[in-house]
Amino acid sequence: MPEDDRTDAGYRPQHLAGGVESIDEPNPVSGDTLGAMLRRQYELQVDIFKCLPVVDADDRAYYLSWNHTALIKELGEALDEVSWKPWATDEFFNRDAYLKELVDAWHFLMNAILVAKLERQTIPDLSYEFYNRYMQKAKINQERQETPGGYQVIGTKCPDCGRAIEDGIPAEIPERYRREEDRLAVPFKCYCGRINYLVTAGHDPAPS
Repeated sequence: MPEDDRTDAGYRPQHLAGGVESIDEPNPVSGDTLGAMLRRQYELQVDIFKCLPVVDADDRAYYLSWNHTALIKELGEALDEVSWKPWATDEFFNRDAYLKELVDAWHFLMNAILVAKLERQTIPDLSYEFYNRYMQKAKINQERQETPGGYQVIGTKCPDCGRAIEDGIPAEIPERYRREEDRLAVPFKCYCGRINYLVTAGHDPAPS
């Protein structure tokens, strides 16, 4: 990588989408920016690389495998633009080059998202679904940290497959809840088929 590509002062993108001339200009984009990026990446994969859509299980596994490898590689290159080594004495953060590598990584993460697009699903619908899934998980993460004692792995993972218990489906069984001391244990049916109980706070959870 050229030296001027590794410094904040030396690196400037030669072209920015939407006619933007400077990274310092106000954001001219409104609306679904995630959907716009996914749509652009989908068109690239369909029209240029002929990689999407994938319907065969082996093709899907192969496509995700090399995209996963490329994603990890690009994230490693982004880390190289930060003085992350605790045994080294120099300190640096090449912000422009760092963001450039993250953009490269984002291409491959978007490919992984686009594999999940349903046959009749539009890109805006996929974007909205992904947004909702993020917001739901962000809420769960916040609740985990607000739980007395903090987030704990023991008792929150399925013993059979290791997935988070609350990622399963609330189980409709005769004993909808069971009480353990002053707390409730709520049953969830895991994707692997096992019924697990997740201990919650003392108040009754809202019906699912």
